[in-house]
Amino acid sequence: MLAAVDAQRRAELRQLELVCELVDCYGTVDSSPVPGASRLVASGGDGTPPLDEFCVNELAALLRLSEASAWALIRDAINLRERHPQAWASVLLGLCPVWQARRVARACAELSAEAASWVDVRVGPALGRLPWTRLRRKLAGHIVAADKELALAKAARARRDRFVSIRHTGDEPIISACSQVDLDMEIADSVRRELKAVGAGNVAVVVPGSLFERTDAALNDAGIDHGKATRQGLDRQVTIVPTSLVKGLELDSVIVVEPAAILREEVRGPQSLYVALTRSTKRLSIVHAEPLPAVLR
Repeated sequence: MLAAVDAQRRAELRQLELVCELVDCYGTVDSSPVPGASRLVASGGDGTPPLDEFCVNELAALLRLSEASAWALIRDAINLRERHPQAWASVLLGLCPVWQARRVARACAELSAEAASWVDVRVGPALGRLPWTRLRRKLAGHIVAADKELALAKAARARRDRFVSIRHTGDEPIISACSQVDLDMEIADSVRRELKAVGAGNVAVVVPGSLFERTDAALNDAGIDHGKATRQGLDRQVTIVPTSLVKGLELDSVIVVEPAAILREEVRGPQSLYVALTRSTKRLSIVHAEPLPAVLR
């Protein structure tokens, strides 16, 4: 078992290294005036190298990921290498699992390169040495200290978006706003609450494609038994359901994660979000770190 875990960690690390090498190879494009030609876009946060915008399509096809999931992998890998050298070193040395380092990079994605580096100096060396719950609290505090104006703006945005109105039969919807750092914990807490509320009933966690793997990892970390939806249906009491498969389902409790991402990622964003919000027969919850879309305010 330990050998399998070690092999998985090495494979995840090698994947990050290869993604970084891929970005390095796709750092230039032909200066063609032809409409639709490749252009350079940011590969990650402030201070990261440019990237051919079509690179993500090749990576998505190669790894059988959605385009959004491929972008998340690229940004996490590049942000780690370029903006978090201490955390990157901890991963390379095998001191911490890849998922922890990726969450650090993702939590700091909106910070400037200088602020991200400041956080890295204080958090990177502790990766793998402190329990993740404790480290997550330290990370949240350091992010606030690194950019107080950004933290105040996020807090104001969260207060503004607390109140929404959703037409729904059954119990009143439960809206949970949180930071990106606490999103995984908030999802797990919401699932535990809904399991208590519905008894033997079923619970679906409806997520955009970019958050499917992250939600799976969050529930695994929390020790919550769950399944993943397939086109053949649901076979567990708790199931993670990508938005693309939620149509036609009826469930006792539905937890919709990041409505703004659903709107952004789905081809028919508003329709997909409406379908997701109307799948529950008894209880509806919404968990979000991004601002709620205007249609829910």
